[in-house]
Amino acid sequence: MTQKNGKFSSATGLREPLSTTEFADVIPDIFTVFTDADDIGAMTTPLPSGFHEPEASRLLASVHKLPSQAKNPTTMQQRIQEHYYTTPYQIYHDLTVVCARTISHYPLGSDEYFDVDFYYRFCVEVLLRELTRLHMQMGPVESEGDQSELQAQLLEDFTSISSAYRQGNNETISYIHEEEPADSQSPYAPVYQPSAPPRKTVQPLFSSLLGKSQLDPRPTVVGGDYTISKVVASNRVGARGVQTMDAISPGSNRIPNPSEARNSLILNDFFHPTWYTIPIPSWLTYKGTALKPPTALPNAIALKQDANGGNKRTTLSILQRGKHPERTTTSKLVDVPGDSYRSFAPVTDSGDAIITGGFKAGIWLQHLGWKRIQEIKQATKEGESASEEKDADEDKEKSKETSPPPPWPSKYDEPISDEVMARWKPEPVEAGAPIDVAALVNWDPARITQLEEMKRDRNDITKSAASLQRLISINLLRLNKLRNQRYRASDPRSILPPGDEEKNVYHRTAKLLTFAIEAYKLSPGDFDVKFSRHLPVLTEEFGGVLPGAMPSKPSQYPVSGNRRVPNIRGPYRKKNRAV
Repeated sequence: MTQKNGKFSSATGLREPLSTTEFADVIPDIFTVFTDADDIGAMTTPLPSGFHEPEASRLLASVHKLPSQAKNPTTMQQRIQEHYYTTPYQIYHDLTVVCARTISHYPLGSDEYFDVDFYYRFCVEVLLRELTRLHMQMGPVESEGDQSELQAQLLEDFTSISSAYRQGNNETISYIHEEEPADSQSPYAPVYQPSAPPRKTVQPLFSSLLGKSQLDPRPTVVGGDYTISKVVASNRVGARGVQTMDAISPGSNRIPNPSEARNSLILNDFFHPTWYTIPIPSWLTYKGTALKPPTALPNAIALKQDANGGNKRTTLSILQRGKHPERTTTSKLVDVPGDSYRSFAPVTDSGDAIITGGFKAGIWLQHLGWKRIQEIKQATKEGESASEEKDADEDKEKSKETSPPPPWPSKYDEPISDEVMARWKPEPVEAGAPIDVAALVNWDPARITQLEEMKRDRNDITKSAASLQRLISINLLRLNKLRNQRYRASDPRSILPPGDEEKNVYHRTAKLLTFAIEAYKLSPGDFDVKFSRHLPVLTEEFGGVLPGAMPSKPSQYPVSGNRRVPNIRGPYRKKNRAV
């Protein structure tokens, strides 16, 4: 290996270590980042030890000509321990070799393919940024002869790496869509001069970027009439400099008249009136759980139309069965405690058929159904008897070994103290005391019914925490049922307001929850619930176009002057004409 003045050798193209140690001090930090981000095993992937390509533009082509099994393999981790890397190009060289050999084992579009490509681009960009930072720390260079050996080396490697590095192949799938217009030949066209044939509308269609890596030289195969196209960035904007909106619509010192015709429709240096009405983000307020009413479902809408007489099918009376004169395609609404649901699966309408579904089910029941039912009953009885014997033996063994735990904490079994009840007892009002106007305004006669129901349930409230919890659960289920009934009876576009009964149940439930929290001194730490710390924000987007003045249309007639055609007069009679 030969080298002259720290430059490339004509024989091998290898570089000797730099005389300065600025870049050598940064190499361990660079590989620390590479190792922490290595999820693909790039640091331990074998690579040929005797391979080196001095030209960065021909590196990928040389890598893909290598045999699959490397001779005398080594790894980047082993070379780090041996202090092999002394120049930035050596790091870029081995990183490209490892990632190019790894990505060839995965198909395009797989997660592993994108992971290898992302890791390669991340490492190369980190290396380029570090080279830029080191070059800027060394200060500006006035002439080429004043720069040091390290500055020349960094500049040369940076130019070589940045010229060969690309973000991707930028390939897209294209398709030429040809649409033939309808023949618009008029029947009155001349026979000797036929009209020109209609032109085809040719429209090129493109897909998004395929995400193919620059490390992958395999051709992208597409079938049919589709082809592969490449998206090439245009440098016209960079050559002309950065353009702003002032170049399109220059600023002016006066507000333009909307009736005046302007070359540009964009108003600069002025706010449009609609910009003041755009709402800013506001905090969400939780006023209640938003439930989707059952009437908004498609099956419920179809059922409502059938009930109102809409879309009613006429069938022959001879084909209708006595018990089921008319069948619908909507499933039956099933009520459960506290909720109701309807299956979204379609129901077969066999009302118009001669052999209906009920007739088929009856035949199946007579031949196979009863036999199957008996087998299930017999198997159930045998399983229950065996399980009861096994459970009895297990219970005897467990009762001897361990004692049952207490069913409820002792502090919740005690009744509520008189001190807590005294705080909830209303204060007596003396005769002749001043009337509280605020309490008089907020007085609601419906609270009397609520108070009577609370007195009726006094024993359950003051007995224990279990009885109070049971009473709260009953009220919550009742509230949910009333709300579902209201949603079912209202239109999906306008929900009916809650009635008096639903309001009373809501206030009573809220009062019981407040009483339980104060009576048993509950805190958020007593519950195994993780509260969300995210703050929801409601944002609104303004959709529209850039404001501007409407272009004026030229009129067909002049604005002022006589509109009559010259040299033409109206009807007149000649004077002094002999009769």
